[in-house]
Amino acid sequence: MDRLEVAVVVGTFGEERWAELARTVAAPSAEVEAPAELVLEHAATLADARNRGAARTSAPWLCFLDADDELEPGYLAAMAAAAGDLRAPAVRYVTAGAPELAEPVTFEARNMDTLNPCVIGTLVPRALFEQAGGFWTERAWEDWSLFRRCWLLGARVEHVPRAVYRAHVNTGGRNSTIERPQILARQIRNAHAKWIHAIRTGRTPAR
Repeated sequence: MDRLEVAVVVGTFGEERWAELARTVAAPSAEVEAPAELVLEHAATLADARNRGAARTSAPWLCFLDADDELEPGYLAAMAAAAGDLRAPAVRYVTAGAPELAEPVTFEARNMDTLNPCVIGTLVPRALFEQAGGFWTERAWEDWSLFRRCWLLGARVEHVPRAVYRAHVNTGGRNSTIERPQILARQIRNAHAKWIHAIRTGRTPAR
């Protein structure tokens, strides 16, 4: 098994309590996944936090982690055995007060027009991350926006069911409470269409 040089970037934004949560929940789960590098970054927006965190490391592979989510043991070892451009984990959803799912969920979709099979813990090569323009500031779904741009560039998605991302569900979170999600999805797809058209016609993509 090849060794992956990975930086786990935990990006937080807004209130300081999210940065503190990252230090107590997300960071410990990443630290046991040696030899990964851990980067914590707090900023005014989620996209800024993740992009600035990525810029602080030179690791050739990047894994992003939310403040209240965790990597289950063996995560990066399972990712190292994979070969895809985007290495997507299974997800174990944890909701306060609800029974924990016995089995993690694996999203088998490859077409990223209507479903995001790549949760935020998906491993992405730094070169592809930079080619795709990093995270864009969106009203929600920054991860889908990034990974869909990678997919438009030809990235191959590989599902890695032995790598489990433990996602704590916040029922009041911005991703789950967005109004008119179909409109947001259409806006993101339209922006991507203009972006990829600019690339294919030799112009500098704008965002």
